[in-house]
Amino acid sequence: LREDPFRGVREQAAAALATIGTPEAQAELRRSLVQPDARVRRRVVEGIATAYEDDVRDLLVKIAGGEPNPAIRSVAIRGLAKYHDPAAREAILDALRSESFRQEVADAERIYARGKKQLPEQVQRELARYRKAPTASEKRRSPGITAGLQASVPLDAPAGGMTFTEAIKAKEAEKK
Repeated sequence: LREDPFRGVREQAAAALATIGTPEAQAELRRSLVQPDARVRRRVVEGIATAYEDDVRDLLVKIAGGEPNPAIRSVAIRGLAKYHDPAAREAILDALRSESFRQEVADAERIYARGKKQLPEQVQRELARYRKAPTASEKRRSPGITAGLQASVPLDAPAGGMTFTEAIKAKEAEKK
């Protein structure tokens, strides 16, 4: 994972270690986090995020706050969704406030809708701000992401027996 010159081999090695899931495999993933290719780095973070440990949470918080690649930050944010503590919540909120994200807002909405959990009040405020007045950067990076949403549609719980994703798909079908 750290030595092969071909990125495809390194990606598959990261995926295999994630599947193995032993403490030794997780340790090797953590040692292999420094990768020149973002695709491999993303696979490594995906593998690390499969574990549920305090040190994994801390590493995902660090990645979410410092990784320059938004796709890899998004993987770290998704990995943090299973942690219900202030550090994970703050990292998710920081991502929601960031102007350099792509689909983190949509990912957060889907994560909470899928789990049928209530969105924390701060997250609800950030989502409302995003829906009402996205920044120029958010508009450019996520065109049309909120086009089918109505402000009255709750995103934190199934609406009419449907999850958020199902409701959006139904709304899109109505438009056709």
